[in-house]
Amino acid sequence: MKNVYLQEQGFSMLEHDFKLSCPLVLKKKLCHNVLSLKDFMHNIKTIIKHDKQLVQDNFTNCNISGSNAIDEFKGSAFEIFVEYFIKTFNSDPRIGISDYSPWDSVEFGEDWGVDGVGKMNGSDRSVTVQCKYRSNISSLLEANKDHISNFVAYTMTSKNFRDSQMYLFTTCKGLNENTHKNMYHESITVFNYYSIKKVIGNNN
Repeated sequence: MKNVYLQEQGFSMLEHDFKLSCPLVLKKKLCHNVLSLKDFMHNIKTIIKHDKQLVQDNFTNCNISGSNAIDEFKGSAFEIFVEYFIKTFNSDPRIGISDYSPWDSVEFGEDWGVDGVGKMNGSDRSVTVQCKYRSNISSLLEANKDHISNFVAYTMTSKNFRDSQMYLFTTCKGLNENTHKNMYHESITVFNYYSIKKVIGNNN
């Protein structure tokens, strides 16, 4: 464990747009006493409970039909957490991702479920990353309902990323077993709540 897991000051070292779109007061609350993913998720829950209007004022995406500010906030917060996690533990062989950066829509266009890209450590092979925040750590993700299929289809057909290793980071239990084994033939490296917790260590 590297000191307090994610401090507000640490946002300045990251690339995700969340560091600009999230008001300072929310960033401070989000990172307050965070030593684990559990702490981070608790802070998200507390913010939604006590600062719902501030979240709605800053995270409603008018360009997306049916945009839900609460979901936008939770999803973006977890995406920047994953960026910090990957960059902090980039030398850990269990992760094996280097040169990570959030998806750049200017460079690559619409993301189609890809939240970030990088390289496999010691290799030129690309990596695509999808992040899925779920409040229930025991829930399972499904291909269509949770839009995993968009991420997989784009990766496998993209000119730039078709040979990439796919990674899924989530706060829940992971992929539905049938989806993971029979549909995707275990081609996605999954980091669930417990996998992330194990990398952090110290029962955090």
